Amino acid sequence: MAWEWVRLPEWDVAPGIISVADLQVKQQEEMKKLREETAAKMQSLRDAHKKAMENLLTDEQKKFIESKQVKPAAAPAPVTTPAK
Repeated sequence: MAWEWVRLPEWDVAPGIISVADLQVKQQEEMKKLREETAAKMQSLRDAHKKAMENLLTDEQKKFIESKQVKPAAAPAPVTTPAK
């Protein structure tokens, strides 16, 4: 008696069943949406914090900050090991 492979009906992809590739695409889209929402929320929090801090300053301090346009400090250069 020879063995023969038989495709069982439950192995077929039925309508409504999502493939792994579809799940990956869906997850990537959800992560992109989450990143965009998080970035927008963080920008909103930064703007609110900046406005609150500016409200604490005197007029003279505000003029000083606006005239200087203080830039954030640059990150230090990475430490490298000498070649042997």
